[in-house]
Amino acid sequence: MKNILKLGIIILLLQFIFASSYAQTPWKQHRNNPQNTGYTSSITPEIPVIEKQITINGRIYAQPVVDSQGNIFAASQNDTLYAFNSNLEILWKQKLGILDWNWGSINSYPALSPDEATVYLFDWEDGKLNAFRTNDGTLKWKSEEFIKDYGWGIPMVSSNGDIILVHGNIICISPDGSTKWRLSNEQYHHWATFSLDESTIYVGSYNKLFVIDVSIGAAQYIQFETFWAPYPVAVDNSGNLYSGRSRLLRSIAMPGANLNWSISYAFGDAEKIGIDNNRAKVYMAINDTLYSYNFSGTLNWKKKVENAFFDNSTAPVIDGNGFIYVANWNLQLGRGIIKFDWQTGNEITELIAVGSPITTFPVIANGKIYAGLNTGLVVWGDNPVDVNEKNLNLTFDLSQNFPNPFNPSTNINYSLPENCFVNLSIYDVLGRKIVDLINQYQVAGQYTQQFKGESLPSGIYFARLTAGNNFKTIKMNLIK
Repeated sequence: MKNILKLGIIILLLQFIFASSYAQTPWKQHRNNPQNTGYTSSITPEIPVIEKQITINGRIYAQPVVDSQGNIFAASQNDTLYAFNSNLEILWKQKLGILDWNWGSINSYPALSPDEATVYLFDWEDGKLNAFRTNDGTLKWKSEEFIKDYGWGIPMVSSNGDIILVHGNIICISPDGSTKWRLSNEQYHHWATFSLDESTIYVGSYNKLFVIDVSIGAAQYIQFETFWAPYPVAVDNSGNLYSGRSRLLRSIAMPGANLNWSISYAFGDAEKIGIDNNRAKVYMAINDTLYSYNFSGTLNWKKKVENAFFDNSTAPVIDGNGFIYVANWNLQLGRGIIKFDWQTGNEITELIAVGSPITTFPVIANGKIYAGLNTGLVVWGDNPVDVNEKNLNLTFDLSQNFPNPFNPSTNINYSLPENCFVNLSIYDVLGRKIVDLINQYQVAGQYTQQFKGESLPSGIYFARLTAGNNFKTIKMNLIK
């Protein structure tokens, strides 16, 4: 009897140690962040700089995943899954039939197995999950059955290798591709969130929060009058859930689903919450403002961000030092990923790609920041891109356009001594802006930009170049 009692105590201690250690483990980004915190222990450079950038055929809308060796897996809008090495050289690519609603793989997120030997991607066209070998891209298996075409098809991978896919139905697939269980007849939405011990997943659907036993697929739900949670709840290290839907930021104690606190706000919805367990902070980004709360629900600060718009599904991502990265999702406003100080909310720096808008949330892994682009992929770190030797002696300059006078087009030449954000705009004689010819980040070098004036009347026009802290204006004469 004593031996049995001792054995029971040992098992309880092991369970406690395992649960505690798991709660402190870094965000497993490559498994698509099972607790949906947005937190990673990876520490980023103080001022990240572009290390690599690649152009491919097709934009990337779903975050890439990165393994421990720096290999990157990303799905593009041209229905192709790419594997890149740490130098952004293509290792392999696989064409899928993902096309749906003419969106391509916008909503298809890749995920890696815990041993990083397999990459998973949902195919919208045949409604099945694909498993590819990461070393060469060969197909290992397709899931056995059709998964209902509803939702985003985001594979969430448990630490034992089981894959949870929410796509109208919820399906649990074992590492060999066989179906372990399936739940149907509810409009389950998009994301699953694991409990700390991974025995339970939480899935939202309108005014219900489903609580599902992972081992057998048994589901019960918690009814909320205004919950409407199609997007993921986040779980802190104490097992509390957080949701930002229905214009309410809520903290919910589990397993009883008792409300810890609720805060109402006037505009928008924060569909994804960022949690920093080390500093007990909760972040949400709504419209043009980033908010910071303590775990107790008290407001630390809120920061209005100029010339940015945070889509309601914007996910604040937190690195190991507590810095917050938030992507601007309004591509027309010309801002990229903004890095914030967690204590004050002040902007530290901005990450902008070369000549292409950023189209995904930031991904932090191996001390670097990764993002998908309208034209490919970009990586920021602490090793800047090489500047061609011929550019080292350049100075900032905007040359007189040629020809001048012109009809109907002319060339505008300028030079940049360093990488910076560049705006080249045309104004009429009354100071009204006609057009932005350039409004993007550019590397150091010499550039020529053509301006066409076919639709404009004869007259005096001005070209104004702003690059970093430098600016210059030239006068141009259009004669028809």
